[in-house]
Amino acid sequence: MNTCYLCNEPMIDRKAYELNPESFHEKPKFIHGEHVIQDSLYGRLKSDKILCESCGSQLSVEVDSDFGKIFQSISEQFAHILTSTEKNKNFQPSLKGHVVLMDGRKIPVFIKGGIINPQKPFFDLPVNGEVKVYGESKTAKNFINFAKSELKKQGYEVEKLKFTIVSNLQDHIELGIHFSEGVEDFDRKLKMGFIKIATGFAMMNGVDRNDTPNTIDVKENALIYTDQIVPYIPCEVFEMVYDQQRIALEPEFPNHTLILYVDDYGDQKKLICYVDLFSTFAFYVVLNDNYKGKDVHSVYQQSITKMEKPEINIMNQSPKKLLIVEQFLKIGSEETKGMTLDERFSFVQKRYNQFTVSYEMDLTDSIEAVASKIAMHVAAKKMGKLDLLNMVEREMMESLPDLKVEDLMLIREEYLRMKREDPEKIYRQSHIGFHGKELYLKSNYYNILERQNSDMESIRRYTHMKFNLLNYFIQNHKDSLND
Repeated sequence: MNTCYLCNEPMIDRKAYELNPESFHEKPKFIHGEHVIQDSLYGRLKSDKILCESCGSQLSVEVDSDFGKIFQSISEQFAHILTSTEKNKNFQPSLKGHVVLMDGRKIPVFIKGGIINPQKPFFDLPVNGEVKVYGESKTAKNFINFAKSELKKQGYEVEKLKFTIVSNLQDHIELGIHFSEGVEDFDRKLKMGFIKIATGFAMMNGVDRNDTPNTIDVKENALIYTDQIVPYIPCEVFEMVYDQQRIALEPEFPNHTLILYVDDYGDQKKLICYVDLFSTFAFYVVLNDNYKGKDVHSVYQQSITKMEKPEINIMNQSPKKLLIVEQFLKIGSEETKGMTLDERFSFVQKRYNQFTVSYEMDLTDSIEAVASKIAMHVAAKKMGKLDLLNMVEREMMESLPDLKVEDLMLIREEYLRMKREDPEKIYRQSHIGFHGKELYLKSNYYNILERQNSDMESIRRYTHMKFNLLNYFIQNHKDSLND
């Protein structure tokens, strides 16, 4: 029987209870499908083994509500390409935030349907005979008369000016939405969301609640805050190149990634969960500083953009193309062995009808593909052949600083390491570095922890860069929507 990790009570199916409630001395705890990554963040990983209905509802109020609101101002800007959530599929919230304009002005805004409107209309001084009036269309029209009056007081001949209404501030902002603005206790609310994801993923993978003392108080049956949560930054040049080009390297950018693992590079083993949301916001959550439980390693990666089931007319395929369809549907040759051609067509048609789009990604495939692209891109930059890359790849590589001989050596060593070892047990967990002239392996967590205590400026620069990449992605998709 499954047990809720928060209240530590056994859970049963509600339907089983409702069929025979008299057999229970008291109302039991009910299982339910708990989103490990919040539904409001387009998370699709669910488990019915980790939280009961009542504890799930409790944490939804205490953690998920605030955490989801923090990210809504970001995801709302490219919601038209995101997969649907389970709740409020047709609801479009009006969200408040701030933007910084190109001239440095900080403007309160609200966002709805991907459109960024100022909370109050305003206007610019004339440039080349044009006055831009910013605001929701109807409000801005009424505001033009006020703008004319103010400009007339300043000596402008308003009759000769052209007034243009700007209803969406997206093209006029310096750096996306400042999503931390106006959120009380922002840092704690943000980190509690990551703590809940990490804890839920550990519980889903069989970790005992007693083995996560940093995030579960087993005496009080409560999810607790821990300061053992470290923001990710690149530890060596391979990761730096990867992160600066991530938008060009990952076909499914942005995505969510979870890695639960045991770090044994220090004196004591640590149970850690790496959580990366929207390919941008990444933290290491240390669940246990002195872990003595069973070895555990589990990964999950998920696309968040819409995916459509491909339309395939099975019966019109040639036998040769039918084989390709079988491979796509993961039908093994042993499954169709001995079938006539007509039976094969019928079998494949049935499997196609049952096929549903999977948003889960193979992390190993993703990393190996990225490693190969990095090797190719670095070679193109070294040989002055960036014109062979596509526009986004070329832009990303041109912005990359020139690489030293040592950098190229490390990239090569990491690439070879990815080829000979399991990438899922390397990625974001350990890296190769130099000690004098010798190569050595080092823990990502310990490396970042040292730098966090001595070089917060690099963390701030990296965070700014990652946010810029996400904003670049959002802007490109807004441009394609407007074309």
